[in-house]
Amino acid sequence: MAALHNSFIHEEGIDDDLDTAFGLQSALLTVEDVHELAPRIRRHLRQLLNIAVQRAAGVPIPELTVIVSRAQQLEVSPPPADLAAGRGYVRRLALAAEDVLDVLTAKVTDITGPVYVEERSSA
Repeated sequence: MAALHNSFIHEEGIDDDLDTAFGLQSALLTVEDVHELAPRIRRHLRQLLNIAVQRAAGVPIPELTVIVSRAQQLEVSPPPADLAAGRGYVRRLALAAEDVLDVLTAKVTDITGPVYVEERSSA
């Protein structure tokens, strides 16, 4: 998946930002963290959506339509001031970004066939 990220996104921070939104550290996010993280994830989401829409190029992808609608709803609302609601908002943004990545991954797999990565043992 990391190679796929690199082919779609030039900004390396997406993995770290999504990990922060979904990982164990998400419970430790402060209000300031939420207000710093939300714009970054929004930027990642916009970039992913632009790529997905360009790749769809007139071919409707129902999953993408739903994700775009959800992302637009998130875009028009600022992060909530309440900490718990703000953390939830960041997770919803990150989930939308993950969903776009899933659609892009599925589209690449449909076009090129499944991609298999051989894991090497260090033993």
